[in-house]
Order: sequence, then structure tokens, then C-alpha cells
Amino acid sequence: MRRALGEARAGVESPKETELRLLLLAAGFSEPRINVEVLARGSHERFRLDLSYREPLIAIEYDGDWHRTDRRRFRRDRRKDDVLHELGWHVVRATDADLLDPRALLDRLRHLGAPRR
Repeated sequence: MRRALGEARAGVESPKETELRLLLLAAGFSEPRINVEVLARGSHERFRLDLSYREPLIAIEYDGDWHRTDRRRFRRDRRKDDVLHELGWHVVRATDADLLDPRALLDRLRHLGAPRR
């Protein structure tokens, strides 16, 4: 119980985001920032990043099934990706399959230069 409390973070919006964050830590990556808000240039749209690293700019988004089955959510995610790319971010989208077999996801983060502990 004490260990679980020590690993909990305020503001995490889903158990799968927590699972992803803990996976990153277990793989030796630094603690990612949680729910960072990004403002689009020009349109002033606001987007919140599930997990992110400031240097280099890496946004890690956990996508449950509704991110592909809900048309509105799907379009919002594509817009978010476009805005993040315009601002110089690398966007890494993770799914439940990545949590089951994280090798490709972790390799991509290493390749992008995600900070290590």
C-alpha cells in the first residue's frame, strides 16, 4: 500500500496512463510530466498531453479503443498531432497492445532520446 501510494500521481486521468508511466520508469526513463497543457499558435486551441518530456519535446499519448471508435475524439486527436508537430513535438501514441508488449514503444522512445534516469 505504501509503495502504491508513493507511485501515485495527482492529475493522472486513467489507470492505463498510470500503467504506461510506471512502464516508462521500470524501463529506466525519467519521470514524465503529467497533463501538460499546450497552446496552438494562431487558433489558441488548448491540448493536454497525457505524458511528456520537455527535452527533447516528446508527447506520449495513451489511446484506448474509444480514441479510434469515436469520430469526434479521433478528429480531435489528429488535430492535436498536427498542432504538436507544428510546435516541434514528437508524438508517440501508445495502445493496450504496447502495454502488453512494450518493446517497440520503448525502442522508439530511446531512439527519440527520451531522458533516462
